[in-house]
Amino acid sequence: MIQWLTLDRLEQLTEQFHQTYAVYFDLIAVTAVSLDKLQAIIPVAPVSNPHPSEPGLHECWYGCVDDFPFVITYYHHQSSDCYTTIRIFPSPPSQNRYLWSTLERLIPLPKPLLQRIVWLGYLTPPKHPVKSLYCWENPRLGGDPPYEVYRTQTAEEAEALLNFLTSLQPEYAYYIGEPSQSL
Repeated sequence: MIQWLTLDRLEQLTEQFHQTYAVYFDLIAVTAVSLDKLQAIIPVAPVSNPHPSEPGLHECWYGCVDDFPFVITYYHHQSSDCYTTIRIFPSPPSQNRYLWSTLERLIPLPKPLLQRIVWLGYLTPPKHPVKSLYCWENPRLGGDPPYEVYRTQTAEEAEALLNFLTSLQPEYAYYIGEPSQSL
């Protein structure tokens, strides 16, 4: 069950989490959800520009699922009206099969937050990825060139992430390919 939090409560919870597991927010999911849609699906009002260090205007919602904290941030960009991030802690290694496994805890988030993921990553991505997960925004038309969503450390991890995202009935078509050469 999702519990929506104030910034003060989130900071208390993240400090407890950090003291217990010695980790900070690390996993970032970029999802193509507009501000209008976020305001319609999240039952609390956002906090406007709470983090002066963030680039540009932004809106934040704070929450937790079973004491597992997350932050949803919408960024006001001229080039896109659908740039939203979900930042979460990585689970302790003993609870994670893969680096992205913490996403599984966020299944209770309102649709379409997890159904429109266009990028998933860490502040420190794998140095030698084996496979990558890609997506098209409009699978019927092929859309723009596909996005590299996530770089995996093994082919098994790529299959597991594809299966997880597919189980969420995504709005995009995901597929596994070779990692891109650019980073």
